Amino acid sequence: MKVKAFLAAFLITFYLLPAPHDAYAKMAYPKNFRHAVEKIKEKKWEEAYKSLWLIDAGDNDYVKANTSYLMGYTQLKLGKAKGAKTSFLKASRGKLIGDWALLHLAEIEAQSGSFERLLEISERFITEFPFSPLYDTIAGYKAKGLKGTGNTRGAIAFLENHIEKHKKKKGEYLLEIADSLLETGQTKKAYGRYQEIFYQQPHLPEADKAETEILKLRKKFPESYKPANFGRQLKRIEKLMKERQYPKAIGYINSINTKNLLPAERSKLWLKKGISLKRSQKTKEAIKVYKKIIEMKSKVRERPTALYLLAKIEWNLGNDSKTLKLLSKLIKEYPHHKMAASAYYVTAKIMQNKERYSDALKNYRLAVRKFPKTDTAASSLWNIGWLQYQRGEYGKAEKTFRQFEKKYPFSAHLPKVIYWHAKSLDMQKKNSGYIYDKLKKNFRYSYYTLLADKKMEGGLYKNVSKPIKVKKSFGIINKYKIEKQIIPYKKEPPLNAKQKWMLNSARNWIEIGFMERSTDLIKIVDKKLPNTTKNLLFLSYFNYKGNNFEQTLKKFWRVTGKKTNDEQANQLITLLMFPVPYWNAIARESEKYGIDPLLVLSIMRQESLFNSDVVSRADAHGLMQIIPPTGKRIFEKIYLEEFKLEKLHEPEIAIKMGAFHLADLLKSSKNDLVLAIASYNAGRRAVKKWTKRFPLNDMEKFIEKIPYPETRGYVKKVLRNYGIYKKMYKEMVGVEIAMSKE
Repeated sequence: MKVKAFLAAFLITFYLLPAPHDAYAKMAYPKNFRHAVEKIKEKKWEEAYKSLWLIDAGDNDYVKANTSYLMGYTQLKLGKAKGAKTSFLKASRGKLIGDWALLHLAEIEAQSGSFERLLEISERFITEFPFSPLYDTIAGYKAKGLKGTGNTRGAIAFLENHIEKHKKKKGEYLLEIADSLLETGQTKKAYGRYQEIFYQQPHLPEADKAETEILKLRKKFPESYKPANFGRQLKRIEKLMKERQYPKAIGYINSINTKNLLPAERSKLWLKKGISLKRSQKTKEAIKVYKKIIEMKSKVRERPTALYLLAKIEWNLGNDSKTLKLLSKLIKEYPHHKMAASAYYVTAKIMQNKERYSDALKNYRLAVRKFPKTDTAASSLWNIGWLQYQRGEYGKAEKTFRQFEKKYPFSAHLPKVIYWHAKSLDMQKKNSGYIYDKLKKNFRYSYYTLLADKKMEGGLYKNVSKPIKVKKSFGIINKYKIEKQIIPYKKEPPLNAKQKWMLNSARNWIEIGFMERSTDLIKIVDKKLPNTTKNLLFLSYFNYKGNNFEQTLKKFWRVTGKKTNDEQANQLITLLMFPVPYWNAIARESEKYGIDPLLVLSIMRQESLFNSDVVSRADAHGLMQIIPPTGKRIFEKIYLEEFKLEKLHEPEIAIKMGAFHLADLLKSSKNDLVLAIASYNAGRRAVKKWTKRFPLNDMEKFIEKIPYPETRGYVKKVLRNYGIYKKMYKEMVGVEIAMSKE
């Protein structure tokens, strides 16, 4: 009973804890305020509105400002713009929230066409909140205010000055300048700005409007306004491809007249087109483009790359003979080109799949010998050792892995190489303990470190036949441990006035439930602080409090490789890197479908970094990264109602669907953990093919043989997550006892 009573008290106080180390932290929020915050999160605007009316803010200026802001925000949602204006005006006096209040006021005045008032508000913002990340947005409103009051030239001058001063060439500002220049008859300058948007920021929506105006001006003044040179056109294509806007890149390439281009220019253009077509899943069209480059009369620089990319397509289509022919041609004609290294590597892979091991080793060795400083050489050397190990040549494998460690000490393959080096020693009955120790010391969060951990009961590959007994307190205890262990790192590092304002503002947004608004503020503070473990812990704690787990996880990869004797820091880093959000929903749905909740948590961490808004390149959505067709099938089966895409971004629904899907995959894979995880990423069909091709008697080897690099890495990372969460879960009982005694 003591434990339950403490957990209940902890739950209440955890969210009411004030931010440390400043006067702002001493405020206490009335009960109705917290109720209103919860109702705003649930989008129950009417209930929030009623609660806010009942609040007595007392004498605390922060509570007053926050209450007024939430009132204005709620009134906006309820369509009460007049009341919202009054509330935001009161909130604008708040030191930590006034910038957002003024922004909302500017939005209201802009919509109603009150340009003089808009100008007043934007000028007040610029004076009072020069540190705010919203400064750039408010500059646009000031320009609108100037233009709306008839001062178009003043608007142009202000935006030009803003762009020059802050080095921010926002597309909307450039477009506003260009349109204003055109209105005032400054056609030449307008054309220059339109071109700037079109060529330098082609991925922005403003680029389409700029293109329309460019074409109009060229049609009207054909002699004065001519198309840009090839270099500028190529850079536009590269920027579109960088932003993954491949259809747009293809469309633009098709619009360019290639007749007047030199062969070298034409081949560059075609190569970009081929790559864009391939990434747009238009493989047949990509093949035609690559063949055009290869068949050009003059041997252009892009030819070896086209040969290799065409060979890769043929390989993926299962045409090994065509692939080998193209790779042989590439090696023969371009023996020193960087693509020749990749050609040797792919040739070796094909030979390995055909069990022509001597030929495979020969090509891997050629890649290592001829291109020793490339990533391909490192991959080839790993494959040599791996092939030797699989063939039972443990002495040779040991020698190769040792050579790798000396030659490529910074390679991403290193944890894998160290692990299999130790395994090759085990197979020879030699001492391997020092190798495993090196792995554990240098790669704390590696999948291979967990494989090497002999304390893992049953290993990582134990089938999920008996899910863990669900304890609802797991999430609470993790929060408790973080709160206890963060204490030595709560001391604020030296900050300037700008950083202090941003950090306090971030704290304030977290306190009143607008977690996402703290993210940008913390990022700005982080950029200027020295990259020490203490600073990273300090700021990551605020990201954690703001439910911004994605930023915390990305941040800590910068320190996980650092050697530190501060064991408390190491433990805290682990807790922050492996948080337990949404635990109640995960535990509930996992229990319902008879699966291990730690497995659901591990997959969620890998899929989305706990970001419910994320959408992947493969169009997977939400916490569990479910693609729409799968989502539709699962949703309609569970809920018996019409599926809507936004449902995948609702955490409770996403978790239920993910747990249902995972339970189904476990059932179809006969409760095999590895096959279920692989199926979650690559699909059942692909995994079924692999199980026919590779034996399942040794799961460590099976995982290394998974043909899809993405799935191979995915399975390892999920298993790593799962292993760490299992350890954390087992340690929970001792923490419960400690909590009950406090």
